[in-house]
Amino acid sequence: MTNKVQQPMLIEHGGHRYERFRRLSSITAGITEGPFYRRPGVNEKDWAFTPDLPYLLGQSKSPSFMHCIQQRDKPTTPRPKA
Repeated sequence: MTNKVQQPMLIEHGGHRYERFRRLSSITAGITEGPFYRRPGVNEKDWAFTPDLPYLLGQSKSPSFMHCIQQRDKPTTPRPKA
């Protein structure tokens, strides 16, 4: 599945530019993680972003949403606004 997922290096969405820093990876059979994107001004050690599933599966040409994913237990920076 990981090779069928759309995960470009750059995504522009909602007036923000996102750069991929980690590709989709398989954890175990049926469980994946990522891909993860960073956004300028947001600490990627605290917060990463991933596009919606229809975009990742190639069912849409652009993401309808970039999900904000908390990366560590106690982030040192506030959750970024959309």
